[in-house]
Amino acid sequence: MRVRRLDSAPPPSSPGHLATAMVGFVIALAALRLFPLRVCLALARAGAVVTPRFAGTEEAEMILAALDRVARHYPGRAACLENSLAAHLTGVLLRRRFTWCIGSRFSPCEPHAWVEAQGRPVREDGATDRPLYAAIRI
Repeated sequence: MRVRRLDSAPPPSSPGHLATAMVGFVIALAALRLFPLRVCLALARAGAVVTPRFAGTEEAEMILAALDRVARHYPGRAACLENSLAAHLTGVLLRRRFTWCIGSRFSPCEPHAWVEAQGRPVREDGATDRPLYAAIRI
């Protein structure tokens, strides 16, 4: 569960980022609902192969802010797995590469999925108190 801090406003999203985030979100939801996880992993690997340029932290923040705006209008479940795959696929559509991670955090133990830019988790506020352990990195 992600808790939003009120003192930090997300960076503004351009209309192009919003449209691309919507497409990435729909593809991620469809893939996770219609196919087994191994197919979603293969889709993410294929996207990572064709996207050579890594996203910077500022670009990652803008993409995730656009995805947050898109996910607010979705009436169903949009948790960490859906949002992180959508961020990865949106990055692929924008020709920016994220590292998509699926793993866990402990104390208490919970499964989690997130994206990393420049080797660090993006928008994971509790990563210092409760470190993230990745089982799968794409």
